[in-house]
Amino acid sequence: MRAKVRIHPQAQEFCNSDITLIGKSEVTIKSYAKQITYFLDWLELQDFEITSPDVDMFLMAPNSNGSRKSARTINLQIAALKKFGRWLRKKKSIVTNLDLIEAVKVRPCTVVTLPNKVLKKLISEAKSEKSNSAALIEVLATRGLRTVEIVRLKLADLVHDKENKCYYLNVLGKGKALDSEKLSVLINKPLYSKILKHQGEVYLFENYKGKQIDTSYIRRIVKDKVREAVSNFTPDQLRKDLDVIARKLGKTPEKTTTSDIITNFHAHAFRHTLASICAANNVHTYGANGNKLGGSARLLRHVSAFQDITSVYNGEEAEDTRRKNHKDSVENKLDEILKTIK
Repeated sequence: MRAKVRIHPQAQEFCNSDITLIGKSEVTIKSYAKQITYFLDWLELQDFEITSPDVDMFLMAPNSNGSRKSARTINLQIAALKKFGRWLRKKKSIVTNLDLIEAVKVRPCTVVTLPNKVLKKLISEAKSEKSNSAALIEVLATRGLRTVEIVRLKLADLVHDKENKCYYLNVLGKGKALDSEKLSVLINKPLYSKILKHQGEVYLFENYKGKQIDTSYIRRIVKDKVREAVSNFTPDQLRKDLDVIARKLGKTPEKTTTSDIITNFHAHAFRHTLASICAANNVHTYGANGNKLGGSARLLRHVSAFQDITSVYNGEEAEDTRRKNHKDSVENKLDEILKTIK
């Protein structure tokens, strides 16, 4: 049984009273509380005052087990401490240098896209397996949702549009809080049926205790499933993909192995894998103004790593029009391509 994490009283007070946390998920607020607790405990250990800590030293300090912090953890700590610093200034009239930490340079996270052979194996196994986790992997591998978007999905977000004869997920994206800001991500009937059959009581994806999953739960499943899929191939079968990964990691091709895929691939990279497939196959969509937009922009919903296209999230493409024209949607085109990849 996992021990309950102690939350520092000041961190708890911040979470209970900071109005900027309104609309944030319970998981996000708990994460902020934990990171602020780690910071306050670190201050006491170092005998620093909160008004003049060396924040860089805290951010670059190793984890409690001695391992190096990931870029994701550092970014989470930066986000939490910036909010905490502003709250201290406003509510406690305590001036700190926490607002300055946005200038901290974080080692960029290398995005390793999944080799087509591995992606195809992963999707094939997810389609054949009848379980909640298999449905989760299929949503990630064929639609590229962010982990936080999957965590937020509730029962009402799984929709069968009988009028337009299509199925979709109502997705609340990163940084969004209102239902009116949800984006409909089209899915096929088999995936709809699988999610419907294995959905939880409140959320579409819940753990074995019937509770809302968190992003770490998704990352663990992804690591396990990717490891299983990669084990079906020898380095020679993936040599071309490994050479690309070697260049990204700054390694020599001869020393790059299949374990590098497992180590450096993460759930968020499904988005980039699918976006690269869209870019390579010239998959596109259209905005409300008639401009041609890359399919990768639709999937990523931010500036694409593959094409210089800005977000299409905020109303540039009418959702009802997309559902009416679902047969010509990016998602439908992507499904057809995924059937043919080798």
